[in-house]
Amino acid sequence: MASGRSTTTTLLLVGLLATSCSLRRSMDRALVRKAHHAGLESTHLHQPERDVHYYRSVDPPAAARPLLVLHGFGGDALSNWAGQLDALAQDRPLLLPDLLWFGQSTSRAEPGLRAQSEAMLALLDHEDIPQVDIMAISYGGFVAFGMLELDPDRIGRLILVDTPGPLFSSTDVQDLVDRHGVDRPEALFVPEEPADLRHLFDAVMLDPPKMPGPVWNALHAQWFTAHHDAQRALLADLPRQRMLLDHLPIHDLPVPLVVWGAADQIFPLASGEALAEALDAHLVVVHDAAHAPNFEQRRAFNHAVRAYLDAPDPKPGRTDVHPR
Repeated sequence: MASGRSTTTTLLLVGLLATSCSLRRSMDRALVRKAHHAGLESTHLHQPERDVHYYRSVDPPAAARPLLVLHGFGGDALSNWAGQLDALAQDRPLLLPDLLWFGQSTSRAEPGLRAQSEAMLALLDHEDIPQVDIMAISYGGFVAFGMLELDPDRIGRLILVDTPGPLFSSTDVQDLVDRHGVDRPEALFVPEEPADLRHLFDAVMLDPPKMPGPVWNALHAQWFTAHHDAQRALLADLPRQRMLLDHLPIHDLPVPLVVWGAADQIFPLASGEALAEALDAHLVVVHDAAHAPNFEQRRAFNHAVRAYLDAPDPKPGRTDVHPR
């Protein structure tokens, strides 16, 4: 079986013998080099109520609708999507923001889904973009649905990756925490210690990378130290912000694409099947992958996304992908 993890895993293992601070700098530099190679530049949206850091295409392809790429919990835009940059930047302008309270983005607002959604719409205003396609994974999918609720005319095509959105019920929350032996989602997704981060990797991947202690320490410090309390508040806010599909103009959009790892133990495949049915979407099931198919099966994932974006008239249905 050919794995799509090699490029990103290499980035995460740069300088294994370095100290924690030096290792963090090495990982940052490796990811930034990859972004620059894909034709992206780093910039900020500075406003009194928020500071959004993001990457954008410097010389984007002409006559293509931009793709807004939203990351999940843990990490930031580059660490979540490093394996997609080269493939996607060939075809269309990219916007890769760090969501509020992740990476270099922050806000004075109360942490919550509405603040996230408003920040992403403010970014589109700042870039003078009337409409975008969106690709969003996990928590980023909740943000995408929040944007759709606030301003549906700004959304073109929608790619949802391992994110149940408004179908995620209180029963599903209880099943999730029971499955992973925690008392609430925050205990899994916002780890207190580096050892807890290993538990998170085990939960989201079929074959987590084997990394020595200094790497776990560096990743934990990089992803979860600066905004620990705000990130926990974001998760606590989700049940209060859960929306009903009946209230969203989802059927006015082109047929969405739902991509799911067949072995996902965060949001099991049944959640993806239910979402695809509710949205009348095309479902792509990526086998030999769990909650991060874009990381574990990069080539198969990239092929599915590009095929959807290139299709003149996407159709509902299901495709099962068995990477070799």
